[in-house]
Amino acid sequence: MRSFFFLAFVSAIFLAVFGGCSDTGSNPAKPAGQPHITSMQPDSAFAGDTLKIVGTDFGASKGSSTVSVGGANADTIYLWSSTEIRLKIPAFAVTGNVTVTVGGAASNAATFKVRGTVAATPPHIASVQPDSAFAGDTLKIVGTDFGASKGSSSVTVGGKNADTIYLWSATEIRLKIPATAVTGNVIVTVGGTASNAVTFKVRGTVVADVSFAGDVLPVFVSAGCTGCHGGTNNLRVDTYARLMSGTSDNGPVVTAGNGEGSVIIKKLRGTASFGGRMPASGPPFLDNATIDKISLWITQGAKNN
Repeated sequence: MRSFFFLAFVSAIFLAVFGGCSDTGSNPAKPAGQPHITSMQPDSAFAGDTLKIVGTDFGASKGSSTVSVGGANADTIYLWSSTEIRLKIPAFAVTGNVTVTVGGAASNAATFKVRGTVAATPPHIASVQPDSAFAGDTLKIVGTDFGASKGSSSVTVGGKNADTIYLWSATEIRLKIPATAVTGNVIVTVGGTASNAVTFKVRGTVVADVSFAGDVLPVFVSAGCTGCHGGTNNLRVDTYARLMSGTSDNGPVVTAGNGEGSVIIKKLRGTASFGGRMPASGPPFLDNATIDKISLWITQGAKNN
């Protein structure tokens, strides 16, 4: 059953995200109850100005919900309803993603320009030390642009959030490997922007290679994806070679070895700098575990296996 849903979800992605399909940027579908941003007014402003966010499922009142603007939490809220939020743009906000988080569920990421600032540099992992360890051990992550303190930033190890952080600085993070983590990607997310993915082995766990032939290509055939992306469209998915050579309007769809840097993963996570989060023909959006699996296939080298 899980395999069926994985196949169906991946099919929806390729039918709706690229080429001649329906990435119009207009209100992509989402899971029931998950907050979703449809528009922001104005489209750019200075820190201290008022920002109006329009969407759905924000909740009747703020409660413990939050809004992040370019990596800075908005502390001054003028209005909060299920479909509209008005806030004061934080003093330290920079050009970047706006996200609304309700009950621990984050909305799609909408790009907003804070005038007088430039887009924040995405976090980047240079290395993880050691290269393998057991759950409960300490993992050291070295890199750049992690931010001076954790704030609302996060780290996932094999798809699991690291709740115990021992140290957080702009260039180094030390954390306790989550008890349920498995071999997979380590990702640092700052201000709604995900870093590159670095594969890490959690000892005592194994992760089988994700197969293109067994897990991906049958989706294109059985779900009719080749009808949309098997002819003259820019992106074709009817063979491995065509998928790997295909491009969207914003570059290659798959960058072998870099799951989180690939266009398809950015679109699925809602972190792309263009358009809306995909799939547009849902509901729902893919859950993190499913996106992690697609990202892992790419990180494993996007093999023709």
